[in-house]
Amino acid sequence: ASAMTTPFILKIGYTKTEYALVAKGAGFFAVFAGGLLGGPLMLRLGIVGSLWVFGVGQAIAVAGFAWLAQVSHSIDALTVVIVSENFFIGCGAAAFSAFLSSITNRKFSATQYALLTSFMSLSRNVLSAPSGWLAEQLGWTQYFVMCALLTVPGFLLLAKIQKGLQAQKRASDLAAAAVIRVESQKEV
Repeated sequence: ASAMTTPFILKIGYTKTEYALVAKGAGFFAVFAGGLLGGPLMLRLGIVGSLWVFGVGQAIAVAGFAWLAQVSHSIDALTVVIVSENFFIGCGAAAFSAFLSSITNRKFSATQYALLTSFMSLSRNVLSAPSGWLAEQLGWTQYFVMCALLTVPGFLLLAKIQKGLQAQKRASDLAAAAVIRVESQKEV
């Protein structure tokens, strides 16, 4: 969706100045606030929990552009959509960075992190290529609804990852309990 944000905003009647004031003004502070608040929120929610919450927030924010296509010219509406998208981008970046760091092997963390972030950016760069054509074919509202719906495969993958992490934790807890049991029997 982000590849088409500027053309969309200009096409629905906002000026470059209006968009720049909102995106570079309030939008910048929203990303910054999201990054700052994303960390503490992540500590409360856990890494996977925060990926869920921030991911849903991002999906709703993307759907906000579909709403923006339906409302009349309003700087307030534009600000709400841009600020919410940027806030959840900041939060999501904090959670995703923590997640990537948590799944890398300490011995190879720099290489693995670089590969994972490169893979992440591949989708942003390659899959955005037909976005202009899609927006033209579908219309702005349907295009942004489709973009919001395209988050579903990511959530399905996150559910699978969450199950795997839960199984791994249960196995680790069982192993730790067995070690404690063996150690306590040695003391007797």
